[in-house]
Amino acid sequence: MTQRQKHLTNLNVESSPLKPAGRLSVMPRTNRKATQEQPAVSYLTAPQVAAKLGFSRSQIYAMVAERSIPHYKIGGAIRFHPEEIDEWLIQSRVPVAQ
Repeated sequence: MTQRQKHLTNLNVESSPLKPAGRLSVMPRTNRKATQEQPAVSYLTAPQVAAKLGFSRSQIYAMVAERSIPHYKIGGAIRFHPEEIDEWLIQSRVPVAQ
């Protein structure tokens, strides 16, 4: 028995270096969509804001054009942050005359 064979026998390893040792340990696959952070806020569309405020869609788009309502343009789409719309309503309040 050669030195190499004795060494491999002591290690309890087969002498063929090309033979696979079985399935390799692989990290489990994860679903990328599930692991990505989801936005904490879902932005509103113009029709949703119109329904919330009791306006028509065209009135909302007119206010966007005038920049009188807080909004975002995301990829060409107009979106509204719900909390900013609520704050805007509070700031737009006209006080009661005494």
